[in-house]
Amino acid sequence: MNRYSADVLMNEKDVEQAKQLIQQGINLLPNVLSKPKRHVRIKVFTSCSVLLKVLFWSEEVFAVGKMLGEIRLLILKSFQENKITMSGQHPVITSNKR
Repeated sequence: MNRYSADVLMNEKDVEQAKQLIQQGINLLPNVLSKPKRHVRIKVFTSCSVLLKVLFWSEEVFAVGKMLGEIRLLILKSFQENKITMSGQHPVITSNKR
């Protein structure tokens, strides 16, 4: 049994709903074990976004990349259906040319 994680960067206003949708989504995947319990935690927050960490367990060893891709796609579709905005980091670049 192995523990895996995936990060989700999102808008700070929909965190509770997002956590619920992520939990519902990973419950649908057959390769994700129900025990130990899955978790969705706040990893980092800024003034405009929240980084959620999805923690789960699986017996998978060789198809981990595929499984993580399925989880990310499920999250993306679920967020789009529920009008939850995913955030992106937008660097601010300034120049002081004289």
